[in-house]
Amino acid sequence: FKEIKFDYIIASVPQNVNIFKDLIKKYQPSAKLIIQFGNNWVEPEDGSNVMASVKGQGWGRANVVYYHQEFDTNLFKPIDEFGFRKISTYINVLQENKGWVDFLNIENYLLDKKIVLKSYGGQCRDGFFNGAEAVSKSVQKNDFVFQVKYTGDGYGHALYNAYACGKPTIIRSSYYKDQLGEELFNDDNCIDLDKMDFDDAMNKIIDVINDVDQLKTMSVNACRSFNNAVNFEQDAEKVQKWLANL
Repeated sequence: FKEIKFDYIIASVPQNVNIFKDLIKKYQPSAKLIIQFGNNWVEPEDGSNVMASVKGQGWGRANVVYYHQEFDTNLFKPIDEFGFRKISTYINVLQENKGWVDFLNIENYLLDKKIVLKSYGGQCRDGFFNGAEAVSKSVQKNDFVFQVKYTGDGYGHALYNAYACGKPTIIRSSYYKDQLGEELFNDDNCIDLDKMDFDDAMNKIIDVINDVDQLKTMSVNACRSFNNAVNFEQDAEKVQKWLANL
């Protein structure tokens, strides 16, 4: 760290900010500190350089550039296969989240309909996948992705991965209130448990899974929503210009 000259030093968690400030002062006086927000944690100080892959927070006089964290859309893309009779979730430690109750209730309701629910992710019931390729292949082999995540996400790779793959979601929109993921949701690409009573939501899920044409339509709508909201090349250009003017 002392011997290499850095132009930028990025703190991606709050605990790093003051440590990195001290290191820059001691050893890298020409380096610029950047604080990367991938979750909604604390408000940055005035004058801070902030890369935010979260919804705009109106952070005073911080120098902010907003973007979406990039992932490989050659992997996370729609496939022309439908009717898996499977719903998966990719929320880490879901069993410690309020969404777990909805997951179990849906699983129990759909059990005799021969529709399988899987909980994947760190410390999750059905294990986890190593690497983006394995995750993408799993996401593609679902009819819906369950994304009822209490507290929502600052960004949310699992959510954006699902929409990039053209997978309609099961959500609670209240958990994503005023968060970036809101930009993806509409009545044509998700089942919102906040807008329907439980039995109606389950009947809608069963109806869609049993009708390939409905599945295809919701898939197209999910993919369109992602493409309307996200352009990684434009975001990269925006960040590059921002870095050049720090």
